[in-house]
Amino acid sequence: MEKKRRNIEPGPLFIVGLVFVIFGGSAVLVATLAFLHVEGYGQYADPDVRLLPFIFMGLGIVFLIVGILCFVIRYRRRSRNEQLVKNGFYVTARIRDIHPNENVRINGRSPFILECHYKDPTTGKTHIFKSENLMFYPIDAKDTDIRVYIDPQNMDHYYVDTSGLTDDIIIH
Repeated sequence: MEKKRRNIEPGPLFIVGLVFVIFGGSAVLVATLAFLHVEGYGQYADPDVRLLPFIFMGLGIVFLIVGILCFVIRYRRRSRNEQLVKNGFYVTARIRDIHPNENVRINGRSPFILECHYKDPTTGKTHIFKSENLMFYPIDAKDTDIRVYIDPQNMDHYYVDTSGLTDDIIIH
């Protein structure tokens, strides 16, 4: 069995988290330096100026928490997908639709989403799975089969493996 390649490119959640952590950390640092290095800060400062470090500290902590939450969400999503692939329980679903994700725009373009259908032979119910965003249109993918790694206890936890579609594509 061949080892799965790990997707290491930073996604939007990583970039947002990084920006928030940098701004939050900078604001907390500025507030801390203001507390430490202002001479006679408590005695002679104007009451409005005395509030400034607290405002910076509060906003910095909020930004820092939001940035850390972005990193945690990204890590948990990635580790859940890796666990699904590692456990190896998958179903073969048929790609029924390829459509742009109109909620996201990157450089003026919307990424594409694969919609896969799987009919459970035991219950007769049809499950619809959606892939992660793809930055290209997979021309030959419609009406082909693709692996969908699922958690048997909770079908809401799944991962559509699009690596088979991207192996033969080189984007320049």
